[in-house]
Amino acid sequence: MTPRAKTPHPGKTAAQRRVLDLIGSGIFTPPMSERTREGLRASGLIRKCGQKIVGVDRYGPILVDEWEMPPAVHMQWCQHCAEKCDDEP
Repeated sequence: MTPRAKTPHPGKTAAQRRVLDLIGSGIFTPPMSERTREGLRASGLIRKCGQKIVGVDRYGPILVDEWEMPPAVHMQWCQHCAEKCDDEP
């Protein structure tokens, strides 16, 4: 039996791990609280990569920030996902 894959970023909250999973999977505008976002940003796990127009109202375009993982963080996240798949029967 192989040992269970460790979380790639120990000490992060469940909400932060959920956001990392969404960003790692290609969802660059995940729903997250300001506290979750700032915790991940301050740790260097995510960075702002642009903005997306999600609509237009009478004041102009409605913009939402897009977030990405730096390449080294994304590679670590991918490795963790691969180890989790290896553990499944």
